[in-house]
Amino acid sequence: MSSFSIANVFFSEYAEGSSNNKYMEIYNAGTETVDLSGYAYPNVSNAPSTVGEHEYWNTFDDGATIAPGDVYVICHPSSDDAIKAECDETHSYMSNGDDGYCLAQGTSDSFTCVDWIGDFNGDPGSSWDVCGVGTTANHTLVREADVVSGSDWSVSSAADTCEWEAFESNTWTYLGSHPHDFASIVEGCTDSSACNYNADANTDDGSCAVNDCAGVCGGDSVEDCAGICGGSAVVGCDDVCGSGLVDDECGDCGGDGSACAAAVELFFSEHSEGSSSNKYFEVFNPSSDAVNLASYQFVNCANGCDDWEYTNDFANGATVPAGGTYTVCHGSFAGNLTLCDETRTLYHNGDDAQGLIHTPTATLLDVVGGVGADPGSGWEVAGVANGTKDHTIVRKSEVTTGNAGDWTSSAGTDYNNSEWVVLPQNTWDYMGSHPHSFTFDCAGTPNGDAVEDCAGVCGGDAVVGGCDNTCGSTAVVDCNGV
Repeated sequence: MSSFSIANVFFSEYAEGSSNNKYMEIYNAGTETVDLSGYAYPNVSNAPSTVGEHEYWNTFDDGATIAPGDVYVICHPSSDDAIKAECDETHSYMSNGDDGYCLAQGTSDSFTCVDWIGDFNGDPGSSWDVCGVGTTANHTLVREADVVSGSDWSVSSAADTCEWEAFESNTWTYLGSHPHDFASIVEGCTDSSACNYNADANTDDGSCAVNDCAGVCGGDSVEDCAGICGGSAVVGCDDVCGSGLVDDECGDCGGDGSACAAAVELFFSEHSEGSSSNKYFEVFNPSSDAVNLASYQFVNCANGCDDWEYTNDFANGATVPAGGTYTVCHGSFAGNLTLCDETRTLYHNGDDAQGLIHTPTATLLDVVGGVGADPGSGWEVAGVANGTKDHTIVRKSEVTTGNAGDWTSSAGTDYNNSEWVVLPQNTWDYMGSHPHSFTFDCAGTPNGDAVEDCAGVCGGDAVVGGCDNTCGSTAVVDCNGV
């Protein structure tokens, strides 16, 4: 087996393709088997911490060797099956086009780079140029057949000393062997069923085409919905070919946009953050007309944020009846799903703000929680700590509009000045309709039964008694009648 001093190994192929379709191929140009225990493939990621020095020292698998005239392939473990079929070992951190690799002799403390893909000399941007015909991103690079040893990247990638053939992304035709005689390659369409089949081609170039409806090979004419080749008829929003009807900005087929010219003051009437996936929110329509939710969206941000992070459409065709509600539930909600108008994955966990906006006018109608600093586990509501977490909150009946983003005023500081009634976790008695009447006992508990005793103590047990009819008295008449 060859010692390193007489070995001749270098990079013969490199691919940075879509997704995880990435690999490097190393070729043994010598006449003896090469033991790779004396080699490594160190690299840097984007901009190296120290220019000119590697950041990661990557050794080959134990027992790795390359037979003379053979190749050794390192690929991403999630690459395409066609790549993995030629792969000798896997490496999870393959290049994204801007990560330099060297093929090194020696140890991490003392080594010589015998070949390069990229370099360690600084951030190249998104990739390195390759001979003016490709880059190290979104390409496959194959070493020319007349290259017999490794070289510095500045030499192999320069246009006047170019050592690489550059191919489009996801070209794996040459993987698994080396060298290749590109002079004998005839590119063309190799699919015999294609209208431009080339019987002389031995390498498919991706150009295969079919006849369009006009009989033009590779043409772009198609039949319209009326069956006319090259026609312009399209199916309208009413599913009728050639009707010409389209959805207006309100989501109404054939509408003129008047239905959503102004925002209806919809608002959140209920919001629940229960155990597990028991989450929902309810939107109330206080107007006398049904409202199409195509002109409305609900927005979210997680924990703390400076602006909304997620914008969500309601389901197609969603409407809120006049004086009615529209309830969106988590798909795994354990309550009565018949009260849910829409199910989807909901992520609010008590510290995630949610807003309701009118899209055409960009009007924020209502919020639960607030954009800004992370509240911790949740926001206080009606004086209840973490009222938005592990609770159901229901809007009071006297509230007729949303808070327009003023969560502080909406949440209030106690049960008297808050717009919300705070109920225990997994209370779902009020979903599906609005408004609801609540009474509060002396402790501020909705529909509670605590009362003040004669001493003014909420929940106290003092009563008017004794022979003197005094609150809390236990006096009795003595034997003298006193």
